[in-house]
Amino acid sequence: MNYTGRKRTGLMVVVLSVLTLWLYKFYWLYIAMEDINRTAEDELFKSTLYLIISIFCPPFLFFVYFKMNKHLGEICDENMVEYKGNYLIWLIVSGSVYLVAGAGMVLFWIFVSFNVGFIILFSLLFLHLVTAGNCTADYQIAESFNGIWDKRNASAVVTVAE
Repeated sequence: MNYTGRKRTGLMVVVLSVLTLWLYKFYWLYIAMEDINRTAEDELFKSTLYLIISIFCPPFLFFVYFKMNKHLGEICDENMVEYKGNYLIWLIVSGSVYLVAGAGMVLFWIFVSFNVGFIILFSLLFLHLVTAGNCTADYQIAESFNGIWDKRNASAVVTVAE
């Protein structure tokens, strides 16, 4: 079976995720895991379980993105499509969030009574880093799927024309 999913531009995934305060991101994450399962014709992801764990334990996303990177790379190779993902960049950018968050919590308690502006600045920085790491991954995954769908649609047109 040559499953072809729905095309979603990487930029639109990022914009909708930010505008809906990550609600669309979780929907898209579920759809992306299901697309990988259908494309690979195997249950590589327990999509519902992984989604629930990711919502309540955000560091679990490191594992989900690692698996997505691995399996989507294999699917791109099978379909002779350039893979646009880079887990190392996702990990560095997203991992820095947890370092900043840990340092921020310590600094929060030190400065809480002295400088409310610092807290607001830290919150904006934290949001920016989370957004940068996750959005990079989401954009690259969406664009990789689009390459697969384009390749499969092109080969389907050639098959029908013959």
